[in-house]
Amino acid sequence: MSNPTISLIVLSYNNSQYIRGMLDSIIDQDYREIELVVSDDGSEDFSPQAIEAYVARRAPARFVKTRVNRNPANLGIVKNVETALKLCSGKYVMTLAADDELYGDNTISRLVSEFEKFDDGVGVLVSQSVMCEEDLRVTDKLFTASRFAEIINSGDLRLLFSELSLQCFIAAPSVVFRRSSLGAIGTLADKYAMIEDWPAYLRLARAGVRFKYRDILSIKHREGGISHGNSNNTFSAYKKYRRDFITLYENEIIPYLNLLPQEKAAEAMRNYHAHKLHYKYVRYENILYVLGIRKVILPPLRWILHFVARFSTRTKQP
Repeated sequence: MSNPTISLIVLSYNNSQYIRGMLDSIIDQDYREIELVVSDDGSEDFSPQAIEAYVARRAPARFVKTRVNRNPANLGIVKNVETALKLCSGKYVMTLAADDELYGDNTISRLVSEFEKFDDGVGVLVSQSVMCEEDLRVTDKLFTASRFAEIINSGDLRLLFSELSLQCFIAAPSVVFRRSSLGAIGTLADKYAMIEDWPAYLRLARAGVRFKYRDILSIKHREGGISHGNSNNTFSAYKKYRRDFITLYENEIIPYLNLLPQEKAAEAMRNYHAHKLHYKYVRYENILYVLGIRKVILPPLRWILHFVARFSTRTKQP
């Protein structure tokens, strides 16, 4: 019996200095049935022809299919993901960032092998991302804590939804989806610009799609991106990112507070009010951006602001 095809989506935007590292980590996989989909979100320095030529030169006829897309204008992360998904035909789908890399040469074969053990009701396989420095030096920080891994494997979707309502503990690039399960998500682009993973998990859990976790190191995740204050990302993009948090609570969590225990519902509402307060003052972060100290100072300042906001709204009830 032939092995199933997995579609690997590589998302890029203004990080062309890293994309060959990701492509090399895919090319070097020992799993053969890979469909490669590269989708760039309107970067000025991105050339589809250069990507196609690199793949052809580095590994002729390596992939089942190769598709390279460049959006004529910047659409935002969510629309770029949905654009790329329309180009996929594999049984499984994995969405990767161009500035990350697969952890080892057998990563995909291990993930597909695990997924093939599940019945069709399992639509999401969660693995582990290891946080790395900007030069991809591996740290000892893993994204998904063991207690969350246990919740994922519990099979209790109500518990999973409840915990996901408080925080997103599943790293987007470490997830493999059964493509047939993605219909349960619907479109996200009508509501979100920058956050594509968290609302998807919440919708899948509500729809009864089962999740499984396997302790497989799959991704070397480079510190950077919108949430880490990467200098490659603009202040306007970060503002959209913060606005998405408010939208997420208003659309994916607050209407479903009845699914949460009372204390979790109260906690979710405190988080919601904290995100609203954070967004109110996010414009002042642009001062740090102009001063050139945004990347160093913003992470601790954001944590302090969020803590203060939650403390100031601790008496609010759902």
